[in-house]
Amino acid sequence: MDLRLRGGILFYDRHSQEIRRALSEMVKQELSAVHDDSVVSRELALQFVVSTFLTVLTWCLEKKPKLTPSQIDAMFRRLVISGIGRSIGAVRGR
Repeated sequence: MDLRLRGGILFYDRHSQEIRRALSEMVKQELSAVHDDSVVSRELALQFVVSTFLTVLTWCLEKKPKLTPSQIDAMFRRLVISGIGRSIGAVRGR
């Protein structure tokens, strides 16, 4: 592991709550037009997006540190927008 990667992970570990709070505020603004529905509340959607972003970022730093920001963004958007149903062979409607 190179020092940049270790430094990034150490920084994240020390500041994860502040990062999560800042991301939550940004995502909350983006989701302000989204209304709660009978299945998923806006608050749950907010938590999902922020947690998924942080998971993708952490995974990339640890496992694939040479990915470009656009590659990381594509993975994040695929997970959030399309979900993982197709990836795991889930049947629609279950």
